[in-house]
Amino acid sequence: DLSERGSSTSRHPWEIARARFFVRVLRDHGVVAPGVRVLDVGAGDGYFAGALTGACAIDRAGVTLWDTSFTVDDVASLRARGFTATTSAPEGPFDVAVLLDVAEHVVDDRAFVADVLARCTPRAHVLFSVPAWPALWSSHDVALKHERRYTPRAARRLLDDAGLDVLESGGVFHALIAPLLVE
Repeated sequence: DLSERGSSTSRHPWEIARARFFVRVLRDHGVVAPGVRVLDVGAGDGYFAGALTGACAIDRAGVTLWDTSFTVDDVASLRARGFTATTSAPEGPFDVAVLLDVAEHVVDDRAFVADVLARCTPRAHVLFSVPAWPALWSSHDVALKHERRYTPRAARRLLDDAGLDVLESGGVFHALIAPLLVE
């Protein structure tokens, strides 16, 4: 989240592990390769896009970063790094859409997912993640302006209702659930 941006230039180990995990998922499914057009929705500071392009030999010019919270300086910085960056809805079509922890910020998540899919090719792949387990709702969710957390079933229903065929599903960092529930 851009709202968590600080003065530190180092990455939290969680963010590094998360990026590696999702890059591996895309690479293992063979959906990222030179020439694909990628849309990173809610792209933040572009960390994931940088990890993806570095690991998969994708031209940064083919990656569009879309975040309604970008400042003018954010857009300029990302463009200087070779990405296309925008605060407004980008033109498609895209071959891959990445929505990592963004749908929970939107009041109407179904309309939002439909809007993103309308910018994609008919055979596009979507990488989608959301914060899980409503029972873990905390002041951190409030501070990040989350509208909700999802159960796995609710996230699956959102994707099914959008007409997507889910190729793989699961969770990241589930080992942390028990310690969080104890606190």
